[in-house]
Amino acid sequence: GGLSGFAKAVFQTDDASAAVSVDDEQFWDKILPEQVTVAKLSNRLDSGEAVASADQKEAFLEHLRNILQPLIDAQATGGAGYHETEAAVSLLTQVQYHPAFSASEQQEMAVYCKRLLAPKVRA
Repeated sequence: GGLSGFAKAVFQTDDASAAVSVDDEQFWDKILPEQVTVAKLSNRLDSGEAVASADQKEAFLEHLRNILQPLIDAQATGGAGYHETEAAVSLLTQVQYHPAFSASEQQEMAVYCKRLLAPKVRA
């Protein structure tokens, strides 16, 4: 057909020798390595990197806050994906009970969690 060329996509990185499969679990991490995601933050927390220093912990929390607000906004209108929301709730729960975070940081994350789990508003 005339539009069959549209169904094909080519992804290139700066490294011409790097072959990235769209079936790779880390496809988006490889294509957009600078993009911070809930999964990346969860991995940082699991590895201990997120809390290795005060600066790293603050950067982790700042990245988390930056991800959460748009997700909460999307969730409120029914636009957030289930898996993304579930992953965010899981990460927030980990932070709430992680000993490296202060009581006020844990409480802040509990508030985010409640907002994510709030019923959707139907327009």
